[in-house]
Amino acid sequence: MSDDLAPLLKRLHLANTRRAWRDLVQRAEKEEWSYERFLLTLFSEEVAHRRGTRLTRAVRRAAFPFLRTVEEFDFSYQSTLRLTMIGSLLAPDFVTEGRSVILEGKPGRGKTHLAIALAYRAMQNGFDALFTTAAALIDDLSSASRDGRMRDALAPYIKPHVLVVDEVGHLTYGDDAANVLYHVVNDRHIRRRAMIFTTNKHPSRWGAVLHDDDLADAIVDRILERGRLLRLDGPSMRTKHLPDSELHSDDQTVDGDRRVSGKRSAEFPEPTGRRPLGIPTVRDRVVQMAAKLVLEPIFEADFLPCSYGFRPKRSATMALETLRKRGAKSGHHVLDADIRDYFGSIDRDKLMKLVARRVSDRRVLKLVRQWLDAGVMEDGEEKKTLSGTPQGGVISPLLSNIYLHVLDTMWTRDGAQYGTLVRYADDFVVMTTTKRQCEDAEKRMRNILLRLGLELHPDKTRRVELYDGKEGFDFLGCHLHKKLSGRIWEHERKRLYFLHRWPSQRSMQSIRQRVREKTPRGRCHADVREVITDLNPLLRGWGNYFRTGNAATHFHALDTYVWRRLRALRIKRKGRQLRPREVERWSSDFFHNLGLHRLRGTVEYPDVVNYRFSERPPVSRVPEIGTHGLKGGPTETTAARRKER
Repeated sequence: MSDDLAPLLKRLHLANTRRAWRDLVQRAEKEEWSYERFLLTLFSEEVAHRRGTRLTRAVRRAAFPFLRTVEEFDFSYQSTLRLTMIGSLLAPDFVTEGRSVILEGKPGRGKTHLAIALAYRAMQNGFDALFTTAAALIDDLSSASRDGRMRDALAPYIKPHVLVVDEVGHLTYGDDAANVLYHVVNDRHIRRRAMIFTTNKHPSRWGAVLHDDDLADAIVDRILERGRLLRLDGPSMRTKHLPDSELHSDDQTVDGDRRVSGKRSAEFPEPTGRRPLGIPTVRDRVVQMAAKLVLEPIFEADFLPCSYGFRPKRSATMALETLRKRGAKSGHHVLDADIRDYFGSIDRDKLMKLVARRVSDRRVLKLVRQWLDAGVMEDGEEKKTLSGTPQGGVISPLLSNIYLHVLDTMWTRDGAQYGTLVRYADDFVVMTTTKRQCEDAEKRMRNILLRLGLELHPDKTRRVELYDGKEGFDFLGCHLHKKLSGRIWEHERKRLYFLHRWPSQRSMQSIRQRVREKTPRGRCHADVREVITDLNPLLRGWGNYFRTGNAATHFHALDTYVWRRLRALRIKRKGRQLRPREVERWSSDFFHNLGLHRLRGTVEYPDVVNYRFSERPPVSRVPEIGTHGLKGGPTETTAARRKER
């Protein structure tokens, strides 16, 4: 590109032409284009770029909760709706003639998906749109009506060519709801502006939630005067994997004859394989939560302090702190145990006997038995399982703690002399003082688990020697390892080791993977503040869990990794327009000033192990002190000897 052409294109605001110029010139020379074809291709690229930029900005202004297209909507699940039936809604005439549509159906039918898809097609045709929920619109205009600024508040809802009002009738609104909604519908109807409504109630029932039957009928008449009503009865992309019985069932009350539905089968990926999950239906989850609220206080009174998982006022941090304090008091050996296929090996009869010890209500016991015996849904067919209980239910952690409470009780009674047991759900470790105690603890643990019908995994169970920092182990996402106390060594020349913890290698790989997923190269043109807004909850939550440990180095490493990912997005966005030394401006402070959460400096212990330093000096200074004293002067014994001489 010549020196005269570059500033000219810049003045004409032809940004894409300046970027694509060199590539197009090379293609034209290689393929021997004519001047007419070259100019046509150049201007076509510029027009396409501007159209894409305009559409991106319009989507951002529309405030869609998500973006879906008509092509992504699966009409095969709908019995009464076909793509050919909405052809008029996809044409520009839908907007220019001010038509409207009401999409009616129960939750999970894809109403919001289709509404956004129709609005997005209108935006592709050159119009603008706005998305809002009925609750947000009514609250905004009701507040403005009370303050006397109704006319100004109406303007943002009247101006867009297409207005999408989601979830009409989903909630019961205030007394002024019908009035403010009528103002919006009537003004847009007069100005021939298109409207799209989604509702889970038939329009004839809007008066019950808007508190005015006459105004509700007037609203529906205005919408349907140049509009139509479409009913969706099939599942959406979000709910098409659910069984048909769950989608077509109405709300039910919990009673003595409650029947449990089959669980949906799923698998949770793990580094060593895949763990099966059983996800109950929505109705079963509600009933399980109600049962958990009743049963948990009953069994919580019996649970022992060595159990930390899924219990009120107890956490993984408390379990890790117990190990840290025990490690400071001659905890030199650890049995790092893992139960083989725990949830698939639970004896249901034994579990029911344990529950029946504290619960006598036959209806509750029958309900728990049904949850244990419920099959899983795979490919639309219910399959029964002969043993175990799958994870995924609300009550599953409580049942797990009830079953392993036998382990806690028997260890406290017969195995406490070997070491300290720390259990979090089905993950547990035993910290001992000597190697012999660790071996005895493993034997005792195998005997206890044998009575429960369980066994230790031969490959994942191991004995770890922590003495002098020889080995470490992973527990609850942390790596625990003993480190020499440099302060005590400097002060007293004593080699004392304390148990430190920091994020395990697996945890670091996981957080880096999640950061990569939120900062792909394709987001280089997004506002960096939006990327930071997506990253902050992830970094803040991860940091809050690991900050109660010795994670300063790992926090600094993750801060550096996040900074480099964000800097790479800026470099990718600049492309060939990157100026010399411009990268130096994008330092870590640059992104932290934009609001990026900083992990460095957030490490703190919830409790501190106090160490009393000895007043006795180190051995290496004894000759010196014998002559000069503790503070540099001669000792009393030395002065007396000199007098005698």
